[in-house]
Amino acid sequence: AGYQEAALNRAKVIFSALPGNNPEVARQLPYSGGMRLGFYLVANGTTDGVIQGGNNPGEVYFSIPQANAAGIKPLQVSETNGQFTLAWEDTPNLGNSDFNDLLMTFEIQQQNLTLQQAIANFQGDKEAELFDLRLLAGREVQTEFPIVNSEASYNNVFGLYRVENKEGTVIDPISGESFNPGDTGYTAAAIRLSQSAQKGVSLNRNNQGLATTLEGGFLYAPFLIADSTPDTVLDGNPLNDPSVYFSFIGANSDGVDHVRLLGDNTIGFEDLANGGDRDYNDSVFQVNFSFV
Repeated sequence: AGYQEAALNRAKVIFSALPGNNPEVARQLPYSGGMRLGFYLVANGTTDGVIQGGNNPGEVYFSIPQANAAGIKPLQVSETNGQFTLAWEDTPNLGNSDFNDLLMTFEIQQQNLTLQQAIANFQGDKEAELFDLRLLAGREVQTEFPIVNSEASYNNVFGLYRVENKEGTVIDPISGESFNPGDTGYTAAAIRLSQSAQKGVSLNRNNQGLATTLEGGFLYAPFLIADSTPDTVLDGNPLNDPSVYFSFIGANSDGVDHVRLLGDNTIGFEDLANGGDRDYNDSVFQVNFSFV
């Protein structure tokens, strides 16, 4: 009892797989020698959603059989020349036992993180689909969006805004007031930041290749405005407020996880309330960073 909660609260998400064909992605994660690592899979859900609870959070399967109901073994592992292949079965009671529902490989390497990997270092922590530019304090950071995809009928606006810490605190650029996720005023302050020079950026499905600059030395978090615009969020009329979703579940009016990490600095959104169809491909973007 309590194993799942303890395990997921110390876990790091490697990536999420969307329905259908997924592009090959690679991540390099830093761990200290001598550590033991277990693996897990969340079927039809997200890690943050399972931790938060609520309706249909998803089913969790561990690589350690004793942690699963009836001691089932949902993972098969093979090894070739130091490269391990993990083959998952993601259905209850092992379904058809084809063990091809998710395939991933990993190997141990000894090399430094690239700039992109270092910026993605927090990504995969609890509610931490964050972009870490703190190592670039005092620098202007070129920010490009080489991939912007949308499978949604909605015309969404999405992007990044500056946060003060991993918990998502923001400082309103107009009033100077501080807000935490869930506070009245948080959404407006976050969207104002996304519209402020070097404190954020917003784009839509037509902005693939967009380039701008952000101020180094801060964390940046993703947001999505469902089928509306920043102007509508900030017009002061609560009667036409659209749904706005963040990586911090406490800031989402429905209390549901709407963001998935698809790979280093690559984010996917679900734009429908209460999790919608949970395909998380309604708006997808990837960010590349470089020095100005």
